[in-house]
Amino acid sequence: MKLEVLHAGLSTTIQDSGRINGLAYGVPKGGAMDLKLMYLANRLVGNPITNPVLELTMQGGQYRFGGDSIIAVTGRGEAFINSNKIKLNSRVVVNKDDVLRVNSGKKSRYSYLSVQGRIEAEEFWGSCSTYELAKKGGYNGRKLEKGDVLSIKKGLQNESVLLAEVSTVNKSVIRIVKAPEFDDFPEKDIDQIVKGSFTVSLHSNRMGYRLNECLLEGTSSGNIISSGSIPGTIQVPSSGAPIVLMADSPTTGGYPRIGVIHPDDLGDFAQKLPGEMVKFKWFEL
Repeated sequence: MKLEVLHAGLSTTIQDSGRINGLAYGVPKGGAMDLKLMYLANRLVGNPITNPVLELTMQGGQYRFGGDSIIAVTGRGEAFINSNKIKLNSRVVVNKDDVLRVNSGKKSRYSYLSVQGRIEAEEFWGSCSTYELAKKGGYNGRKLEKGDVLSIKKGLQNESVLLAEVSTVNKSVIRIVKAPEFDDFPEKDIDQIVKGSFTVSLHSNRMGYRLNECLLEGTSSGNIISSGSIPGTIQVPSSGAPIVLMADSPTTGGYPRIGVIHPDDLGDFAQKLPGEMVKFKWFEL
């Protein structure tokens, strides 16, 4: 089956669960920004949960189906087939020439579209996730554009799928755990990061979210020897404005690390819109 892009929205890319084969060589993990929603999208249509999906950013765009199929759109926005509103986070039957329109609205940043079968995409270091900086993976290593046509291959499906629901409320408090340089930060920073309120900067993307409003003092040097980092790591440069590393972030960094977002909360944090407030709380493993 073919899927035609009529309008690519703000930023739509092919993503899966990410790559681990290239981490030792400096290749970012990549993958969906909200893995829980990506896995749910695949489960709903009976696909393996790691199959490639479309990651839709805020204004999701419009897509025409070249055949009958089963799809799912997961997220907290709204979606329409032709002019009829459909239920999110559930299985939906589509017919040939149906047009899907998706909009995340003001509730979240990312939605996911899965189609029963497997989206054909370029593989890079064992993953089909789009890595735009290297122009690899996904669809020619780039965002989708109007006129692009994706191919969907048939695959093994689990037809006995239980309907699932996700929370429609974004978490306002995100759990964090201690990072390697935790003890190098002054006590007031340890308190401030959970007592203060941050806002997500406009200068935020799949590599990292910058946080505004609440500044930290930071460590005495403001730097470390370049060390390993993972998505969710909270770095504090000399400016005192924290940076949270996200899916496409480098695998090493030279800023002190005060904390790491709990893996179960990273998707909720990723959904934060520019200007949205976020609070943290320490979580003991």
